[in-house]
Amino acid sequence: MRIAIIGGGFCGYHCAKALESKNTVTLFDTKPYFEYTPSVHKLLTNAGYAEKIQKPWDKVLKNTTLIQESVQSLTNSRATSQNHNVVFDYAIVCTGVSYPIFLKDTTDVYTVTKGEQVKNLAPVLAQAKNVLVIGGGLIGVEVAAEIAESAQAKLTIVHPGDRLIERNPAKASNYAKDWLEKHHATILFGEKVVDREKSAFITDKGKRIDADLVFWCAGIKAEAPFFVGEKDEKGYIVVNEFLQSSLPNVFVGGDIAGVQEEKTAQNAHLHADVIVHNLTALAEKKKMGTYTSKPRIMAISLGNRKGICTKGSKVWNGLLPALLKKFVEFKEK
Repeated sequence: MRIAIIGGGFCGYHCAKALESKNTVTLFDTKPYFEYTPSVHKLLTNAGYAEKIQKPWDKVLKNTTLIQESVQSLTNSRATSQNHNVVFDYAIVCTGVSYPIFLKDTTDVYTVTKGEQVKNLAPVLAQAKNVLVIGGGLIGVEVAAEIAESAQAKLTIVHPGDRLIERNPAKASNYAKDWLEKHHATILFGEKVVDREKSAFITDKGKRIDADLVFWCAGIKAEAPFFVGEKDEKGYIVVNEFLQSSLPNVFVGGDIAGVQEEKTAQNAHLHADVIVHNLTALAEKKKMGTYTSKPRIMAISLGNRKGICTKGSKVWNGLLPALLKKFVEFKEK
């Protein structure tokens, strides 16, 4: 089969790796490498860590054609980028989501999503005096913990909710809060950063926070402008139980899939497993399998030696969760 994969994150990578030996696979991804995104925040304090989490595509995929361009249009049989027009039997869309910054002036305000940008911020962070992290969800907590453990700057976290990582049990939230405060972080709950005046960032309650470096970790946005099929009200691509979109030859996985669950690398990998199974089933005229979302183990790092693991209402804190996250990273590489 001719298979076009759009996006080289966890879902795209695992689909390509599983399918390339018996199919003609084309991967559209703007990066020249696969990046282990759950550890990108580590580059803030150790730019050299990029060598451990970035692997050139030709080292991890042996029989896949890479096109380093974004797809501009997609039909049920054709993917088109600026310089390429790829005809396919099936396509897999796994472009992920973006993290838009809702400020007019974004000078010295960054997201922690792309390794090449993040590692260049390591020397900037080392010189910073006041650092602000906006958002206390999964990414915000990991970014804040990395800074709190290794940097010398004064750290402030602004979070609109009444507790950190609020989609996790209260025990996990409390552990994250206690750990960050023990590492001298100031946490402001129930506030949003809505404006700035030069180096002062202003919350919706009028509080002014001076910062010379800001990390925006609040909110995600689903973006797949090339996709003309059905999307939900938030822009995620609607899928059925087989992870098929409204375009029957197009499957969808990863963060852009309209599945009600945490947007994690683990779930993206599981999407890939189902999609690969279903494409193989279609080729062999067998029954497709379904994807079921359910509570899974989630590991959250707090610096280098501590972490949090959750599964449903269960919570484990301390060294073991940190080791588990490192093991998962090692296994993926």
